[in-house]
Amino acid sequence: MRNTDNKLNLARRIKRRGPIFTKGHFPTQKNGNTLYFESFLELSALLYFEMEATVIFIDTQPYTITYLINGKMVRYTADIFVVYIDNTGEQKRLYIEVKPSRKLATTVNNHKFNTLKALYIKFGREFRTFNELDITRTKLKNLELLFQGASVFGDVQPDINKMLAILPKQTTLGDAHQQIINAGLHENHIHYLLFEQYYCVDMDHPLTQDCLIYLNVT
Repeated sequence: MRNTDNKLNLARRIKRRGPIFTKGHFPTQKNGNTLYFESFLELSALLYFEMEATVIFIDTQPYTITYLINGKMVRYTADIFVVYIDNTGEQKRLYIEVKPSRKLATTVNNHKFNTLKALYIKFGREFRTFNELDITRTKLKNLELLFQGASVFGDVQPDINKMLAILPKQTTLGDAHQQIINAGLHENHIHYLLFEQYYCVDMDHPLTQDCLIYLNVT
C-alpha cells in the first residue's frame, strides 16, 4: 500500500469531455487542484464533502492499490479521498467508493468493499461507500444552487470582509440578499458566504427568502 496519500497524476484515466454534471471538473476550495468527476453521483459526493465543515482536504483518484481477493491479485482506485477532523481534533484519512445503491447491494460488490474496508483499517485508514441515499434530493438541489452561485467568483476576500461587517449575526436569507445588493455587491455573493460556510443555513429544507442564516465565524 505505497504512496498512500499523494499522487502525481490521476490513478485512472478520466474522460474529461461531456456535459456539466455528467463528466467535468470541480473547483474545490479544499485542494489547490481542480478535481475531475465521472458522473453526476461523484459530483454530488464532492459537493457533499465540500460543504462538510470537518473536511479540510479533498482529492479524487488518490492512488491505486493492489490486493488479494478470491485468490487473485486485483487493482483498486478509490473515487474520492478526504482528510477530516474527528470529534477529538485528530486528522483522519478517509477513502470513498461512489456507486449507486443498487450496485452496492450485489453480493460481489458487498464482498469486495467489505474486504477493502478491512484492508484500509489495517493500514490505519478509513474506507466507506457513498450512494444517492446518503444525500437528500433537497440538500443536493441546495448544494447545486450555492455551488453555481459561488463558483463564478475568484478572489472575493475584500467583498467577504465587507459583507461580514454589514450583516448581522442572524438574519433571513432575503434580508441578507437585499443588504448585499444595497451595498453595491453582486447578489450571488450570498451564495459564496453560504457555500464557504461563513454563514450556515439548514440545507435539508428548500432555500427561501425566509430561511434563517447564522454567522459561523468569529
